[in-house]
Amino acid sequence: MVIPIQMSKLYDIIAFSPLFEPNLNFFSQHLARGLLVKRNGNRLPSAANMLKMRYNCTLESLALTHARLCTNTQSSGRSNIGENIAQISRSVARNKLQAIEKAVSRWWKQSRGNVNIGQRVFYRAHHTPLAQFVQMAWSSTHQLGCGIAGCSGFYNIVCQYFPAMGTFNQNIYQPGTPCSACPSGFTCTDQVLCN
Repeated sequence: MVIPIQMSKLYDIIAFSPLFEPNLNFFSQHLARGLLVKRNGNRLPSAANMLKMRYNCTLESLALTHARLCTNTQSSGRSNIGENIAQISRSVARNKLQAIEKAVSRWWKQSRGNVNIGQRVFYRAHHTPLAQFVQMAWSSTHQLGCGIAGCSGFYNIVCQYFPAMGTFNQNIYQPGTPCSACPSGFTCTDQVLCN
């Protein structure tokens, strides 16, 4: 039996859910291989324990609800759920797909900013300007859900992550050969990410 879907209400969910996961895993694979170049020309080390991202529809629903508020303020009441928000001008992105690509790219580019993470990839208090990058690069984060809303003059993109990144004075990920330190119960996929 086929259940009819009202596309006007579910358009964001149906059309854009599959776009976030491949984008993030592309960047995660790039980072895990040690190919992410910092502003000084050096590369961040490869990751031994980077988990593959999986899409979570519950997180998506929460993110979409918050995106529709058209605010860049973090949502409240999130227990162990991280959140990134980007507002992309309609003059920069002509459609939601371009807005998604620009948001994810903006978050990853934070690693190239003026604040240097270093070869130990240790998250410290002065790394706060990199928080959106750190959330996406946090090795134990393995679920995400994102929502996008068309607002007045911009697109509001919200992604929520589980589990949230850790606190200051922790490693973002364990430097080493990709997949050499996958957590218990995880195996290596494509010789890069733990799945």
